[in-house]
Amino acid sequence: MEWIKVKIYSDKENLENLQSFLIDIGINGCTIEDSEDFLDFLESKTFNWDYIDENLMKLKDIKSSVTVYLSDNEQGNIHLSLIKSSYTEVETEIVSDQDWANNWKQYFKPIEIGDRLVIKPSWEEYDNKENRNVVILDPGNSFGTGTHETTRLCLMQSEKLVKKNDKILDAGCGSGILGISALVLGAKSCVFFDIDQSSIETTNVNTEANNVKNKSLVYCTDILKDEESFKLLIGQGPFNIVFVNIVPDVINAMMPLLTQATDKDGYLICSGIIKERENEVIDNMKRNGFSQITSLDLNGWVALTGRK
Repeated sequence: MEWIKVKIYSDKENLENLQSFLIDIGINGCTIEDSEDFLDFLESKTFNWDYIDENLMKLKDIKSSVTVYLSDNEQGNIHLSLIKSSYTEVETEIVSDQDWANNWKQYFKPIEIGDRLVIKPSWEEYDNKENRNVVILDPGNSFGTGTHETTRLCLMQSEKLVKKNDKILDAGCGSGILGISALVLGAKSCVFFDIDQSSIETTNVNTEANNVKNKSLVYCTDILKDEESFKLLIGQGPFNIVFVNIVPDVINAMMPLLTQATDKDGYLICSGIIKERENEVIDNMKRNGFSQITSLDLNGWVALTGRK
């Protein structure tokens, strides 16, 4: 099925009248773009922003508009005529009905990391001429495909540090990519946890796809709020390598707990850090007993590795 995408430009003061007009002619769903709303959101004291994508920042310069999607049929064209008769600045575009939930998969291809790893989407083929360690992945709705700098940096460190019989902790596991990669590289076991149930489900699917389910324990918990869950987690340790790829504020809050979870001479690998906050996390790692801290950076993102 095809749709008519209709974008109607208007002054901010008239957006409410425009919405009322659309409802009056029988159109109940719309998308509103307003630069002032974006600026209010950006300046809100409710959130602490580490990083804002440059494409998102362009929203502060947009002209106010309302977008609707009309069926490309007689009724849709009647609605379009009514809109054009009342508003002069109107853009239209024909768009096809698509499987938005799965279309992104066509852009996710096998990704080679370092000398030994390759992340292979579960629906893709890969000619493993170099005999790499293959991690089969379906990220679902969770973060962690290997394409983002933060994940790549962790995987590069994993390739260097993981040894046979290592115990791994994947804190905030997302798709499970970091812990599963460590298992594929030879680690003995991995404990995964995340606060998001969908990430837990995705990780379980991916551990099974990589035949490492028998080496994995997966928990849905927030260790900052649930002391009993944390005790259960560290009871599986101590861990030779702890991964945490989140954001600096959460990493810093979790640091004392991650320190407890890390074995003597073990490694803590922190990622999800923008360059501007690198020293802040380094100082926190030092305060919690980590030394020999090294930094890898890629396109403004940093991964820090410290030894306990």
